[in-house]
Amino acid sequence: MTLTLKELAKNGILNELAALFQNEDMANILLDLIDFPVALRPDNDITLGYWREICNQIKSGAMQGGTDLQPLVDAAAELYPGNSVFQQYRSNPDVIKNEILNELAALFHDETRANLLLDLIEFPAHMRPEFPSNGRILGYWAEICNQVQAGVWPEGMDLQPLVDAAAELYPGNSVFQRYRSERTNNNNLFNILIRGREDADNILASAQIFAPAQNISPENITLRFSVNGVVLLGLNNCDSNTAASFSQGLQTILQSGQNQVQVSFLAEDPQPYLISRIFVEGPDQVRFAIEDIPSDTTVGEVAKGIMAQEYDPKMFQDSRGRARQVVVDRVNKDTLKERLNKNQALHETNRLVRKINL
Repeated sequence: MTLTLKELAKNGILNELAALFQNEDMANILLDLIDFPVALRPDNDITLGYWREICNQIKSGAMQGGTDLQPLVDAAAELYPGNSVFQQYRSNPDVIKNEILNELAALFHDETRANLLLDLIEFPAHMRPEFPSNGRILGYWAEICNQVQAGVWPEGMDLQPLVDAAAELYPGNSVFQRYRSERTNNNNLFNILIRGREDADNILASAQIFAPAQNISPENITLRFSVNGVVLLGLNNCDSNTAASFSQGLQTILQSGQNQVQVSFLAEDPQPYLISRIFVEGPDQVRFAIEDIPSDTTVGEVAKGIMAQEYDPKMFQDSRGRARQVVVDRVNKDTLKERLNKNQALHETNRLVRKINL
């Protein structure tokens, strides 16, 4: 369901926009975030009427991204993470708050893995965005979540099946397991992914015949999933080294002249992705935007970069010329601050870094 101007007014969002984005600089930061055309921005004072006109233009098709007002609210929530109104009406608050979106981007980082997950929940193929080749995986999964909540998925608007499917594919992942609908004892379950063959029953039979040679009981191998030339086998009651060795041996058996067959042990292989934009406040409350920053960038590297580029080095020396320590706080909901470890990667911080303090 898309947000309407009436809902923005009714829920107090319009008033919050007028109260917090009340000068041209702040208004332009917000509008730049959603790529609202500069030529279409009103010339009048930044008041309630200004934001009402912006919303009317969006609903009239001024933006290429569509007529939904949700991106405006989401961008405002990014700029003011402590604002209860923006946070209440932002899209996908739970998957963002609970680290799930970050894990999707890190683990389903290529088109094959993404399609495997989406096939599991029968997400319509024609509704899937083009998989990004520029590292912006986080945006891809955010769009998938938005589409689910917009009702394009026949099964409903709940994101729980997506989380449950991710937990099935990565049973050892603590984030997915924490938020899945039902906790299960997977008995050291591992997944073996076979691409290039569709005869799932024959693949399962071959795997069970081969299993004893790897000291694996045949009944510990099950067929978990088969669609579009992808077969997923489950392997129970063994360790990761045994599962990896088994997948290599099965590759040799299944190929048999069919070189297109690929067998892989679906182990967690998190990859860095690009965070499209974060905002950092300096010690003087000046706000800086950092775009397309890798998720494996450390908090300390962010602070060091901002300080080196934007501030006089003398600012960080005491009266005797000794270096002063720079620390980084994350501003959470209700404006509570949390001190971050300078060696922690942005991916691990869950929500984005907000403020740098001396």
